[in-house]
Amino acid sequence: MLAYFTYCQLWIAVVAHALWLDVVKREKQTWVKTIRFTRKPARG
Repeated sequence: MLAYFTYCQLWIAVVAHALWLDVVKREKQTWVKTIRFTRKPARG
């Protein structure tokens, strides 16, 4: 029960931070993708 309560409290902080960056500071949102492996071209 304590873990669930702590998890919920952390989400409030995460959402508040995201709203601060998006609404107040108007920072551009980017999605950073990590290359995990190289792909070989498909045959055909």
